[in-house]
Amino acid sequence: MNSPAPSIEQSRPNLGPGIWRLSFWLAMGMIAALAVRHQESATTLSLKEFMLLRIQIKNFLIGAGLFGITVGIAYWARVGRHRKRASHGAILPALVTTAVTALAAPVLDLEAVDGPFLGTLFAVQLLGHLLTEFMAGPYHGSRAALHVVILGTSPRAVALSKEVKSDPAAHYRLLGFVGKHWSVQPTLADTGIRVISDYKNFGAYLKENVVDLVLFCLPPDEVDVETTELLDQCWEQGVGVVLDAQAIYPSARAPRIGACFGGHGVSLTPDVPLGSSWWVKRIGDVLISVGALILLSVPFLAIAAAIRLTSPGPVFFRQVRVGFKKRRFLMYKFRTMVQNAEALLPDLESRNEVDGAAFKLREDPRITPIGRFLRRSSIDELPQLINVLMGDMSLVGPRPLPLRDYANFSDLRHCRRQSVSPGLTCLSQINGRSAMTYDEWMQADLEYIDRWSLWLDLKILLRTIPVVLSQRGAY
Repeated sequence: MNSPAPSIEQSRPNLGPGIWRLSFWLAMGMIAALAVRHQESATTLSLKEFMLLRIQIKNFLIGAGLFGITVGIAYWARVGRHRKRASHGAILPALVTTAVTALAAPVLDLEAVDGPFLGTLFAVQLLGHLLTEFMAGPYHGSRAALHVVILGTSPRAVALSKEVKSDPAAHYRLLGFVGKHWSVQPTLADTGIRVISDYKNFGAYLKENVVDLVLFCLPPDEVDVETTELLDQCWEQGVGVVLDAQAIYPSARAPRIGACFGGHGVSLTPDVPLGSSWWVKRIGDVLISVGALILLSVPFLAIAAAIRLTSPGPVFFRQVRVGFKKRRFLMYKFRTMVQNAEALLPDLESRNEVDGAAFKLREDPRITPIGRFLRRSSIDELPQLINVLMGDMSLVGPRPLPLRDYANFSDLRHCRRQSVSPGLTCLSQINGRSAMTYDEWMQADLEYIDRWSLWLDLKILLRTIPVVLSQRGAY
């Protein structure tokens, strides 16, 4: 490898329909329009008087809100499917922001907005966007299409080609597929895209044709010495390469991609709650767990007294469970079994009523009389609000497994359920609980990870309440 290949960003500068670019030229237009309006005003303020002007909080909020709404609408117009020409990328944002400002002026009583103000606002934005496109040049402007080749002919490659062709804002020109052989596979027939090269002649194709990016779309079991040499050829000829993340992590959610080790490494991880979504989820966990622990403090005392009076042993049952990223933590429950329950487990293994790694026994002789009620009502799980508050668990997530159950995993794909924090309730709790088979339980947990959203968490919490009250599937 003789020369470094460009990154995606180097293939074309980010001069497309970005929020920052739209905001910058809108702000410049507003400043210029206010300057023109000030020159027309009968009263002229000195610089000192201008600096001493006070802006009311209401006016500031109105201005900020209008600015944000205007930029958002302009962004939609900038990337909309209806844009056919390069000039639309300059005209539409300027036209939309001017129109929104004109419509908002009488509603919000904006006295400064008049004909010269709107004319200046439109002109400055239009000239600004056109200037940006001109400075970028014919090969790097936001309408300059990137010439793309897809390396691979699998069904995933076909699906990726449809995604590339259907994205109106990406401006990709899809040249075709590169296959191991020249023969066209039946799966490519409905794409309208041909195989442009085989592996052997790929280097020659890159030499004779305009190619900006190669989308490397091969599953791990098809990657060999021959295919890695294709990557070397892209590098040597200065062609950017994009690795298809879902070919490596084939799931319903696209993996999260980021930089690490000072930019020298690329991280590829399952897309689990992170960033702002994680903070919203965590804040909700803390607020709800604190409130619930305060409200339940008196009932907790009554339950503790009932446990101590009906069977010898501690009030709480503490057990090491497998949590987030397989980290161990101490989970709390109200004790529902006899004091030496774990020592008696090996003698009951042969009576296990569920398949897979878990152990469940409907008529478990270790359960105390008060414990049976606590289990059926799910009251025994309430001390786990302490684990939620401490951050070991969340309100919603796959149930934490004992070390014994986790050690018995035979299908290693089930380990992915540990990629999120365990929870008090999840899809399995609202879709059958103990009535589900082991495989159905594991599949429900993985489905939760693939479908995760804050809205899904809220729906699960709301649906958990009637399920718990009905005691369906609990024993």
